[in-house]
Amino acid sequence: MQDISEKLINAVKNDLTPSLGVTEPGAIAYASAAAARALGGSVKSVKVRLNSGIYKNSFTCAVPGTGGMGCALAAALGAVAGDPEKKLMAVENAGEAEINRAKELVASGKAEVELADISPDIFIEAIVTSDNGVASAVIEGKHDRLVSLTVNGEKRYTGESAEIKPGESFRVSSVKFSEILDCVVHAEEFEFLDEAVDMNMRLFEEGKHANLITLTEARIP
Repeated sequence: MQDISEKLINAVKNDLTPSLGVTEPGAIAYASAAAARALGGSVKSVKVRLNSGIYKNSFTCAVPGTGGMGCALAAALGAVAGDPEKKLMAVENAGEAEINRAKELVASGKAEVELADISPDIFIEAIVTSDNGVASAVIEGKHDRLVSLTVNGEKRYTGESAEIKPGESFRVSSVKFSEILDCVVHAEEFEFLDEAVDMNMRLFEEGKHANLITLTEARIP
């Protein structure tokens, strides 16, 4: 049985997943990329169904590298240019032509977003149509947990089950402060946090630089 320190460390690790930009648009792009990759062919349209939490947290979020924002653009770019093997970094290598194609899908109404239900539980279904037919991918439970793929009516399961695994129901709020303090003082498995801190500091510097450029340009007569 896991002791409290191990459970606490695993809880932190489970919440530290690299993502290109905000997590929710990254998860939407991942779902679309998975469906498009499984289907193949030239993408004609994409539709995503989201639980209320994902919808709320992605509706006005920027999609990095595109100059645009929102669920529909994240879904379209994932379908057009996403690499599902990169999960939440699926659209990391999207080029200008692919970004423009994704924006065309949004502008023409061929990238749709639908609220699936009012729920705090993570749910994303991406439905992609191409000249090869229709495929859907479902993410559930965690932002990077792909639970199923359906291609032209044939259901395929890839990745993890949506069922909660042993230990995932563990709540940090159930732990005493003294136990958390003991873990922080004595545990030797926090090296992974250095990488997370470094990544976030680099993002901060990039954002600060971009903001300074914007402010400078705004002051030019």
